[in-house]
Amino acid sequence: MKCQTCRTAEATVHVTDLIGDFCTQAHLCPECAAKERLDLAPLGKVKFNCPKCGGACEAGPPEGSEPVDVTCPACGFDFKVKLGIR
Repeated sequence: MKCQTCRTAEATVHVTDLIGDFCTQAHLCPECAAKERLDLAPLGKVKFNCPKCGGACEAGPPEGSEPVDVTCPACGFDFKVKLGIR
């Protein structure tokens, strides 16, 4: 899959934002992700928003392709997320 911004490099950064019932996805190369100032989280952790309250969550490092159990530190909502990192 090609980067949605530059349309030339391979997209290896996949970002999904879930707020309530609204979901957006971005597929970027590392260079464009850096230009967008995305925090790629050190040590393999992945940062994202809670689908219930929009609070900041993180999970990882990813192991395999199975969804990971996450509990939002802001609201306590339990959910699963597929990290999708290659």
